[in-house]
Amino acid sequence: NSVVFTDKDSPSGYIFSGNFPIPDADGTINKTLSGTSEFTIAAWVNLADTGSHNIIFAKGDTQVAVKTNNSGDLQFFVHDGAWVSVTTKVTAKRWIHITGVRDSEGLKLYMDGVLVSERAHTNKVNSNSFAPGVGIDQQQGRTLRGLLAGIQIYSRALDASEVSALNPNAVLDGAVVAYDFSSSEL
Repeated sequence: NSVVFTDKDSPSGYIFSGNFPIPDADGTINKTLSGTSEFTIAAWVNLADTGSHNIIFAKGDTQVAVKTNNSGDLQFFVHDGAWVSVTTKVTAKRWIHITGVRDSEGLKLYMDGVLVSERAHTNKVNSNSFAPGVGIDQQQGRTLRGLLAGIQIYSRALDASEVSALNPNAVLDGAVVAYDFSSSEL
């Protein structure tokens, strides 16, 4: 039950309510989000609440996700046999731009273009067989409670200036996923 609407207050001009798996028949997204790969996940979201397990993006619960955790904090995690995460406090019912970056040194979490949390991590990220999901964790069946205005996944670590300049309607080099919800083709 996914719906797209136009909305002048949305960062992209559109809002998406619902969830869907992203097709990955050739495994490009899985390869991008596993092993020692550098990657970036960016989303523009308006959370209905900050309760636990509010899923923005997930590749199951044992690879990578951007979601709220049990404490209601925003969390970007990778799984290398254990969950390794960066978190920050988040407020519901307002548009925020969230970006999780995995680079050669570790994990970084940005909110509205500002670095809010980071930690070292150089271990390999697990791979799993679950479909990458916008607004859904296919492994646990958890979903998004809120709205999305865009989501982008890059096969490289964006730097701080690129993160602060991100826009749901403009895609940088290295994108493997880019939805601004201006089209009904999901």
